[in-house]
Amino acid sequence: MILVVAFLLGASSVIIGAAGAHALADELAADSRRGNSFTVALRYHQLHAVVLLILGFAAGHWGGVFRHRLRIAAWTFMAGLALFCGSLYGFAFGGPEYLTKVSPFGGVTLIIAWLAGAWAALAARASREH
Repeated sequence: MILVVAFLLGASSVIIGAAGAHALADELAADSRRGNSFTVALRYHQLHAVVLLILGFAAGHWGGVFRHRLRIAAWTFMAGLALFCGSLYGFAFGGPEYLTKVSPFGGVTLIIAWLAGAWAALAARASREH
């Protein structure tokens, strides 16, 4: 399931990027805050789609505690992306400014996801040492 979501995130990042670059280019250029929000959201969206691909392949390759912890990291990444990128995209595409107040919660969730990935790596290391 992680791989399916990762591929869908990658595809959606291209679609949203194209919409911003073509259909909404004038609107995003006219309002620098909305344009900057769009650019940041798209960058995080694309980067974390690749991260989820890696986690999906790793979870499919290894088992046990490592796989379980990788899945926790993956789902936390997805939640962070929804909060962070979703709020910034919402604002960039004309939503109310208060949407940007959600972004920090998404950022914290993404930090937690990276730490969950480290937690998974520690489990993999411990299993190799035994």
